Amino acid sequence: MCTMPTRDSQRVLRVQTVLFRSELEQLWRLLRGLRAAARAALDANVVGEVQWALGDSGPGPSIAQEDAHSMMEQAQGSLSAVTYEFFDANLGSSGGQNRLAANHACDLLLVLNPDTYPSPTALVELVRGLDDQSVGIVEARQIPLEHPREYDLVSGETSWASGFCMLIRRQLFDKLGGFDHQHFLLHCDDVDLSWRARKTGYGVVVAAHAGVFHDKRPSPGAPWPAPDHEIYHSALGRLMLARRWSRPDIVEETIRSIEDGASEIQLSALNTFRSRVAAGQAPAPEPDPAGVAQFIDGEYAAHRF
Repeated sequence: MCTMPTRDSQRVLRVQTVLFRSELEQLWRLLRGLRAAARAALDANVVGEVQWALGDSGPGPSIAQEDAHSMMEQAQGSLSAVTYEFFDANLGSSGGQNRLAANHACDLLLVLNPDTYPSPTALVELVRGLDDQSVGIVEARQIPLEHPREYDLVSGETSWASGFCMLIRRQLFDKLGGFDHQHFLLHCDDVDLSWRARKTGYGVVVAAHAGVFHDKRPSPGAPWPAPDHEIYHSALGRLMLARRWSRPDIVEETIRSIEDGASEIQLSALNTFRSRVAAGQAPAPEPDPAGVAQFIDGEYAAHRF
């Protein structure tokens, strides 16, 4: 007698996407990719259910009610639910993800940017990355512009996982208290979460066969341009990260670099950092006996190129 295989303990995978002035066409593209990837994950029996939750941190709704309803209809058969919440506040990526995760039961959380498009097998490969019980976070491989961060070519082990597409065990997410929204609104929240996961003993890996298109478009002959808010939060995030992980040398090095560069945006971030330290609103330095925090040549891991 033949029996159909049961899906892996009926695990629920909750995909979460935070929006900010996102284009509707971009979200429809993501839905098409996510729908195909969810179907493959269900057919491969790696999960029993896939949900998609969207949260909007923009100044106004990115999705009209009729469009949200259409998305729910189009998702049927692959995604068990598509929900949209307008926050009516800019919670950043970290705060938005925490809000979406609150009071929603699931086994696995996938943090996914709106400017992405997963390959059909991406979810299968990401979930299989957690077959090793010592792994807590799995990142997809960015295409066409792959992140230069180093990872082990056999195990996939790496220093941190990018929040562009990050799968984490829900139990671990809750244990860590989610993203640290208080200190990392936009940048370095994924680095901090990864390092806190590694400090508890969980591994962070790259699933090299989980391809996800990330719509980053560089200018001719140069890296992609960074908008002002990225420059600001990148500088502030680095200072907060170095303080939390007990690296006063990196704090001082970053301060000197900002002061020498004289970028008004970075100087504004430095002033914010100093005022938060003075007000007791910066993270307290934590011991790092295992050496999980990596500050290498201005980056948070060794780079391959």
